[in-house]
Amino acid sequence: MLLRLRQRRAPRVYINSNSSNDLEEYYLTSIDSHWAAHDLTKIGGAATLAPLATPSALYHSGYTSVYYADANADLWETYLTAIGDSWASQDLTTKYKTEGVTIVFDNKSTGEAEPLPGHVSAVYHSGYVDIFSTDLTGQVHDAFLPAISDGWQNQNLTTNATPNIGTTNAVFPLTSLVHYDAKGGLTWTSLYSINVPSGTLQETYLQKIGDDWVSQAIPS
Repeated sequence: MLLRLRQRRAPRVYINSNSSNDLEEYYLTSIDSHWAAHDLTKIGGAATLAPLATPSALYHSGYTSVYYADANADLWETYLTAIGDSWASQDLTTKYKTEGVTIVFDNKSTGEAEPLPGHVSAVYHSGYVDIFSTDLTGQVHDAFLPAISDGWQNQNLTTNATPNIGTTNAVFPLTSLVHYDAKGGLTWTSLYSINVPSGTLQETYLQKIGDDWVSQAIPS
């Protein structure tokens, strides 16, 4: 499970280590250099990731941040304020009361659904950071940071989007991106998920900051 991030021409890859579930970073300092590695759980105070957790990384407002779920289903951020600084970490669920991150895992040996913390999808748009996740009931949550100096906030997109987004198949990772609107402005933010029980692809989108989130089935 890995996430790639390109920062100032220096590619960086973040993974959930299979052996220890530590958060690890692999990076190049220049295109002709050798790959180097950091164990961010050991040097940056990162939490031990949940076994199936997939990290999501962003470069925003001069910061490099990696978001992921720990073994307790808490949402974490491990971040670097600038090259040369030390990595730091914080539990966003404990500190800011953001929702925990959970997927539903079908245990074939028992035939029962078991909760396992899992996937997050982060996006940077119009100065905002948004982290999308799915809870145990299949509802989609958005933890967002309006600016670096602000505190994290949380909203339920399942209930807040118009029309109601419905529940989501939490086994499939969420995918988010920022793309151009019809007038060429890079303001449109879209989140893609799988609807339950229809199994259809769902887009939940925000045209610009200040608008309401809107949901639609694809193809609509």
